[in-house]
Formats: sequence, C-alpha cells, structure tokens
Amino acid sequence: MKIKYFGTAAAEGFPGMFCKCEVCERARQAGGRNFRTRSQALIDGKLLIDFPPDTYMHVLYGGLDLAAVNSCIITHGHSDHLYASDLEMRKHGFAYNSEGKELPVFNLYATKGTADVIREFSDFEHLVDIETIALHEIKAFNKFTAEGYEITPFVAKHSKELDPVIYDISDGEKRLLYANDTAYFLDETWEYLEENKPFFNFVSLDCTGMLIDYPASHMGI
Repeated sequence: MKIKYFGTAAAEGFPGMFCKCEVCERARQAGGRNFRTRSQALIDGKLLIDFPPDTYMHVLYGGLDLAAVNSCIITHGHSDHLYASDLEMRKHGFAYNSEGKELPVFNLYATKGTADVIREFSDFEHLVDIETIALHEIKAFNKFTAEGYEITPFVAKHSKELDPVIYDISDGEKRLLYANDTAYFLDETWEYLEENKPFFNFVSLDCTGMLIDYPASHMGI
C-alpha cells in the first residue's frame, strides 16, 4: 500500500493567501517544497482522499491522474477538503480516457453532514442523472468497501455539524489510519480502537496547530 500526499496545508494554504508575515514571505522567496496546497492524498493511485480546490493544481504539478481514479472518500465538508463545483469537469463532453472513451462514474463517499454539502452543489442532480457521479452516504464505525479496500470511518473532533470522520483503510495486508482534520480523538473513537485493537502499519496525524494549543478542531506537534 502506497500513500502519496498532494496537499497538507490548512484552509489558507501556505504561504497564506493574504498573509505577509515573515514566515510566509520566506516561504514565497524559497518556493518549491515550501509551498503547501490544501489537503489531499491518494492510496495506490486509485483511492482519493478529499477533493479540495487545489485538486487541479495537483493534476498539473503533482502528477495526479484523475482519469484513473474512480473513488474518493471525503473527511468532511469544509471547502479546503471539498470543492464540489469541480466535479462538473468530469461530465460527458469534458473528460475522456486515453482511448477517447467517456470516464466511468466517480464515486464519492461521505457522511450525511458532508453529503448534504455535496447535494447543495447546483449541478448535483444533473451529474447523478447522467451517471457522472454517485454519492454513497456512510456512517461512523460502519465498515464499507471501495476499490477493494475495507474502510472504517471514525468520528473526528472537528466541526460536528458536518459529521467529520477520519479513516481506517485496509487492503487486507497493510492498514493505515488517516487522521486529518481532528483534534485529540473523542472517547467513542478511543473506545472503538480499544475494543477492536487494530494494528496500523502507518498513521497520518493532524498537526496543524504546530506548537500552539489548538484543542477544538486540530492537533499540534
């Protein structure tokens, strides 16, 4: 199992869009790997995690091949993790594979609070009707499968109204925990982990707060 990070920044990106502080200015001058785009990752080239507004940048400069990706799991509905308008670019007449054929349906997996955000996208019903996208509503602690992976969402400590989750992802041999965005895990998540005792080969944790105490919705170093 391979994970590739395309973006690891918070909502403002780095350097910050409007920020002229010393740290952001140094990053602008240095360029390259000092630039951080909004959160997105890819498992084995086929299972996408989140669909931020920087997805197009990841296609252009990060090597993300969206024509080869048919499934995306969403952590929550904040705009730096979900930019639904760009889903329109996959519809018929806009996107083809290397053989000139239309792409298969793009599967989105999200909890109710986040699925409602997707449904509010003005072209949602049309894209469903023409089989461009399919929305699958998931629930915390209920396992589901996508692209051959067994996936269990855990409740995240973030914006509660969006039903935010983090993900336990297994291919049957290796297992990873993708835990962005969340503060220190809620009791119900710890209880699930204690009861089931999963072994994770790789853990990806939120450290947005860095050295700042940020208990409400993120963690730090």
